[in-house]
Amino acid sequence: MPKSVVIIVNELLRGGAQRIILDIAARLDKSKFSLHVVFLKSERIFPPETKTVLDEILQTGARVTSIGGEQRFTRNEFKRLVAFLRREKPAIVHTYLPYAGTVGRVAARIAGIRHTISTQCNLPVAYTKRVYWLDRLTLPLAQAWTGATEGIEQHYGGSSAPFTREEWDKGRRHFTIVAGVDVAKIAAVHADTNRTKKREELGIPTDVPLVLMTARLISWKGHDELIAAMAQVPRAHLMLAGWGPLESQLREQAKTLGIADRIHFLGARTDVYELLAASDVYVQTFSRDAKGNQWIGPNTSVIEAAAAGVPIVATRVPLIESLIEHEKTGLLANENDPADLAAQISRMVESSQDATRMSAAARIRATERYSLDRMMEQTEGLYTALLSLN
Repeated sequence: MPKSVVIIVNELLRGGAQRIILDIAARLDKSKFSLHVVFLKSERIFPPETKTVLDEILQTGARVTSIGGEQRFTRNEFKRLVAFLRREKPAIVHTYLPYAGTVGRVAARIAGIRHTISTQCNLPVAYTKRVYWLDRLTLPLAQAWTGATEGIEQHYGGSSAPFTREEWDKGRRHFTIVAGVDVAKIAAVHADTNRTKKREELGIPTDVPLVLMTARLISWKGHDELIAAMAQVPRAHLMLAGWGPLESQLREQAKTLGIADRIHFLGARTDVYELLAASDVYVQTFSRDAKGNQWIGPNTSVIEAAAAGVPIVATRVPLIESLIEHEKTGLLANENDPADLAAQISRMVESSQDATRMSAAARIRATERYSLDRMMEQTEGLYTALLSLN
């Protein structure tokens, strides 16, 4: 009889955590585990241009339940979540993101669920101080937790290690299970995408260098620094795939710099792999927040770009070298330095031989370290280990 797993997440908007959940829903061994995804916030509270992964999760055969939360999660909604868990009696509750982690861990404890896992998908730079500390305060309610990158686990736990049963048996209860990517699927889409037609569809000239960045339009992603850098890279166009509160501000910045015709705001997308195939360079910037906090390590978007074989320029942040080593698997620019960022983008655009060499090395590393197969093997291994506890 398959063991039941309930995943609890804030909402199902297309994002890093939601992509992990979708992959788990598609790949989880159904002879061992059955999956039920619960989301706390209704899509009604988000802008109409946002996109969800709801239909894709349902297509995997997983069950999905909405608690129906509005902007503020109410006591009645919390009671509904507790009642749901008592009724379903899952073998494992697995939470994603701090909001759902805090609510889900407490609800699971009240409902008497014995086995709870939490996955930490971001660093404090992504959250308010209150959300972050509530998350940290309730994290010990989980019997085990994972970081979606080495940097996240290191921040929360002081060290990082991939999940292995050997480490589990030694008593370790936090691990890195990297958000893996489907290398074969990315390669197939890349091969099937007509670059010229894709650019024409997007209204972008076919004979210009094309840069892509995929990220929500929020301050710590550093979009403003990338736009400032693009003003110093002649002829190149930039695609920004993502949505967020800074769009009007960023559009105004591009207009002020006189490059609005070269900056393309694409909004939320479901065709990121095709966008990668149409691109010449992928850029991932990170910016410090007001208190000096910064991102650590590569994120899923960088891993996808590496798997697609697209040359990468990224901001130099701690642990980014686990994927992007300067001049080996990509180029690194100094943080908060648009001039250096522009220089690295220009170098990648102008030196096709170096770009090809580095992108090939990055693809090999992404395949070896960040594959979806490895993520699923570790996730199922963690579920099995957790169920072995009394």
